[in-house]
Amino acid sequence: MTERVPEESRTEAGGEARETAWEPPEETQPESEAPREEAQEKDEEEGRPSPGRASRLWERAKEGIVSRRSQWAWLLAILAVFAAAIIWRWHFANQAKIYTYDSYFYMVLGRNLRHGLDYSVAGHAHFKFMPLYPISIAFLNLFIPNLEFVGKFSNVLFTAACVFPIYSIGAMLFGRRTGLAAAALFAFEPITTAWSSAPMSEGLFTLLVCLSALWFLKWMKRDEEGEEGYKHLYFCAAAAGLALVTRWEGALLLAFLGIFLLYYWWRRKLRFKNLLIFGLIALAPFALLLLRNLITFGTPVKSAYLDELGAHPEQFETLNAWGRLRRYFMFSDVLPLGISKTLYHYAYLIFGYTGLLLTLVLKRYRRYGVFLWAWLIFMGPLHFIWYFASNRFLFPAVPVLCVGAGVLIGLPWIKTEKAKTGMAMSVILILIVVCMVGALALTARPMTNDIFYNAIRSLEDDVGGVA
Repeated sequence: MTERVPEESRTEAGGEARETAWEPPEETQPESEAPREEAQEKDEEEGRPSPGRASRLWERAKEGIVSRRSQWAWLLAILAVFAAAIIWRWHFANQAKIYTYDSYFYMVLGRNLRHGLDYSVAGHAHFKFMPLYPISIAFLNLFIPNLEFVGKFSNVLFTAACVFPIYSIGAMLFGRRTGLAAAALFAFEPITTAWSSAPMSEGLFTLLVCLSALWFLKWMKRDEEGEEGYKHLYFCAAAAGLALVTRWEGALLLAFLGIFLLYYWWRRKLRFKNLLIFGLIALAPFALLLLRNLITFGTPVKSAYLDELGAHPEQFETLNAWGRLRRYFMFSDVLPLGISKTLYHYAYLIFGYTGLLLTLVLKRYRRYGVFLWAWLIFMGPLHFIWYFASNRFLFPAVPVLCVGAGVLIGLPWIKTEKAKTGMAMSVILILIVVCMVGALALTARPMTNDIFYNAIRSLEDDVGGVA
């Protein structure tokens, strides 16, 4: 039997008190665990996976495989949407035989660029339509000899390609379900389907607008997450600059981007150097056009649209500016230059505007919602400044409406991690997206027919017909 060691003891000589603190015995690992950890450390030093490490590596490998499979599934889904967009649009484009006034100019300009690098019509230098879409026709005509086919297919291709940036915007801001729903809704949307059947520049212009918005939103998101870098902002400038030499409405795109840039500069998120570089990149293509005009006409700014605006027939202006603005918010138009005899697809409007309103109500999406609303207003209803109304002018605003509808259909606030809701909830939500998109796509057919047969086939508008 051992005696307890006293806390205080005296020395034999002096009898001074000496305090000794009690110390616990040293902890030792259980015999079963210590050798195991030593063995694992030895295996790791020699490069052999230990049993515990092997199980962890296996779990990580399984997670990686599942993640890659998921990515491939989403990629195949968006490729299927792209294929559907091309097939559905070509179904109408293949029926079009006579085109609008603008279409013939685009094809002739493309042909002359292809054969003589001459931007002219009937020997006269051209100064009405912007050059990038005719340049794209000329480029495709190098590989496809049929000029008429190139003119129609180019618009179909550019319009259908918009599903990729639309999906990316929706997925980046709200989740993949929202992105897929928005892209699928755009694939069957009436205005862009009907008007992509003729050789027109709206498809290329809308693609550049979507790319510009995507890169600007990427920069916004990276900046708010604390990541530095301006490459996405400069990509945005390049796309916006090309949009400006595709259609004059590119100036509206640069205007609304400029407002956001000035806001971030005021908040000291941007330096003046970044603004200057953005401006130089965005205006470089237009500067080349001004140089061409100066050499050809002796003046940098020259456009037939200015004469048209000042000398248009009064009967074309059946609505005042306020009336045109209201119609554009409804994605509709009026006669005599109006194409559709009915109003826009009500479900697209209700779902689209409701989803966009939700982006302003929900705080975590509000900053992006403001950007989306600015995109819609500047690229759509703001076209009321032109003297007549046409739903064709709403082409670049349609993607925003589809993103808004995708927000409502995709339900991004419902998370579907396996640990919480399981695979069943993911499947249910995807089925909801498929069913809702299918219903809206089927009910969009009547308005698509209305626009196509009253515009492209019948050419009821007064400025249509053979040029």
